[in-house]
Amino acid sequence: MNKSIVAIKNITFSAIKMFFRDKQAIFFSLFLPVMIMVIFGFMDFEKMSAVKLGIADEAKNEASGKFVESIEQADVFEISTGSVEDEKKLLEAGDRDLLLILPESFGATARLDTSGLPAAYQKIVAETGIEVPAAPGPLNIELYYNEGEESKVAIGTSILKEIFHQYEQGITNSQSLFFLESKPVTSRNLTFVDFLIPGIVAMSIMQMGVIGVAASIVSWREKGILRRLLATPVKPFTIIFSQVLTRLIISVLQTTIIVTLGVVFFDLQLIGSPLLVLLLAFLGGIIFLSVGFTISGFGKTHNTVMALSNIIMMPMMFLSGVFFSRDVLPDWLKTITEYLPLTYLADAIRAVMIDGSGLLDVGGEIIGLLVWMVIAFALATKFFKWE
Repeated sequence: MNKSIVAIKNITFSAIKMFFRDKQAIFFSLFLPVMIMVIFGFMDFEKMSAVKLGIADEAKNEASGKFVESIEQADVFEISTGSVEDEKKLLEAGDRDLLLILPESFGATARLDTSGLPAAYQKIVAETGIEVPAAPGPLNIELYYNEGEESKVAIGTSILKEIFHQYEQGITNSQSLFFLESKPVTSRNLTFVDFLIPGIVAMSIMQMGVIGVAASIVSWREKGILRRLLATPVKPFTIIFSQVLTRLIISVLQTTIIVTLGVVFFDLQLIGSPLLVLLLAFLGGIIFLSVGFTISGFGKTHNTVMALSNIIMMPMMFLSGVFFSRDVLPDWLKTITEYLPLTYLADAIRAVMIDGSGLLDVGGEIIGLLVWMVIAFALATKFFKWE
């Protein structure tokens, strides 16, 4: 037993040294993910996005419905509707830039009071059914705004005021029906980098497992290293376990470096447990290491392994929410991608890092990762070859 432990330690230490001597491995495992993070990090995607406007329609009448329709004509807004409570929570979470509340009295009218008018005027009003706004004086409209999105708030508020003005002009040719009261809300404003870095972490774990293991095993096989190792008293299990341990150590190192750079240089809002992030990295590492062993069983040459690895990795990189939200995908494709292993890993790491989710909160994702772990390990056991 002690000999096995010593062998695992020696092989693992040697594999780690070989990794850091391999410039190509360092490039794909460490430099490439960091470079992608830096490139996307300096792109201010928030400036190109629409103004996120939440509308709480408490009136729910014909007038409020038509008014909301008029707002929807403005392309600058990304509109969502809901209750005041729900929309306020989204605003405080930084998922809304503005929140417009249309009160119950919006659009309400009442018969004109004719008690002080001559009888002839009272008759005319009674016959024509003239109505006036129910609320005396301008109706107060609450507009909550995100303090951290000054440019979007300024644009959105200006457009809303113009829409209100046009609405007033269309009703009474007056400018005194509404008073738009702006109220600031301190929100937790997440940036694109906050969304991106957890995805980069997940992607780098996948690359390390798939390409790292598959390329190494095939290289060892081509050079006859595996054959020589099998001829030694070292057990095959020891060799495999050493490879797994090496890649898991490097995956944890990757994760630590990327997250640290994100916090230091891009103000990443890391509010979840770093230990839970590392646990997820560990689970993801085992899955993609198993995938790497499976690929090494199919690929006889280095070029074949790289081609197979890219066939598996590339679709997941762009469909699992690494760089952009999966909400932009068609519904049928979004449903399929929910079950990809990289989706489970990226969603779980993102939930922990930027939402502060705990172990139970990401329980569904962890179950998905465990299922993929069983599948990937079974495939690796079946298809891995020593020769």
